[in-house]
Amino acid sequence: MADTGLHAASRLDDPRAQAFMHHTLATAYKESGRLEQAAEHHHAALALRTRTRDWAGVAESANGLGLVHLWRHEPAPARTRLEQALAFYQQYGPAHRVGPVLNNLAYAAADLSEPQQAARLAHQALAVYRDTHADTYLHVDPLLLLSRIAREAGQPDQAQPHLDQALALLEDSTHPAFEAATRLEQAAVLREQGHHNQAFQAYWACETLQRTLGNRTAQALAHDGIGQTLRALGRLEEAIDFHRTAARILRAPLTPWNLAQCLTHLADAHTDNHQPDQARQCRTEALTLLAEFTDLQATALREHLQALTQG
Repeated sequence: MADTGLHAASRLDDPRAQAFMHHTLATAYKESGRLEQAAEHHHAALALRTRTRDWAGVAESANGLGLVHLWRHEPAPARTRLEQALAFYQQYGPAHRVGPVLNNLAYAAADLSEPQQAARLAHQALAVYRDTHADTYLHVDPLLLLSRIAREAGQPDQAQPHLDQALALLEDSTHPAFEAATRLEQAAVLREQGHHNQAFQAYWACETLQRTLGNRTAQALAHDGIGQTLRALGRLEEAIDFHRTAARILRAPLTPWNLAQCLTHLADAHTDNHQPDQARQCRTEALTLLAEFTDLQATALREHLQALTQG
């Protein structure tokens, strides 16, 4: 329907309507995992909104592009676009859109290996949500990021209070996407704490929700997490099966960053299962996928895989 609307707006030579339809198509493509097409439509909307001096629309399109970059694990260009969106929202409004952009910038900082900056931005987003009386469920995402920051620093017990706050907020709000994201983070924290059976259950809850929502990438991440949990339990054949399922999902459409991480976990399971040839194949493919990424996270993973492959 948005495509039909775009053709109609083009015939009428209505740039604002065209921009709105491009934005609608970009959102649809992003939600379905077709990020290249999403970026194309966001760029088209941004150009039209810049031409018509629709500054709130420019901010919306810049934020949309920033999210696409985040989902493609391109944190540096994501930050550039999100800072552009933030500047326009702060100058022209609406004020309630500042919170989500700060939250997205926090995720970009986390992906750029800047945990202190990420935490600062997450707290700023929470403050804006409180000041603008934002819907309760919006508070969940920055809390999940604060949990992730602590978990990735090797401090899962410090992640727990943020996670508990997110779970408490969801008790009063029905939002399946945020519930699924919370279950995924909960599972990761439980796994880091060594509570593998509970982590397994949380990953299954996430997988079920994501399958209902049709979010295949997040569904794959749940399968990959189940694989890591089963590996920790010594159930290696089952772990390999779950990692393979996750990898298959991440190939269509291809999501290189997530697939590279999944193949790394699959290689680890093959190694534990005394299958060095399969492990080497997975690591070689992961290295190929990582060639396009230059951030510190990717560099560290690439160096880790190279050391294992050469060894």
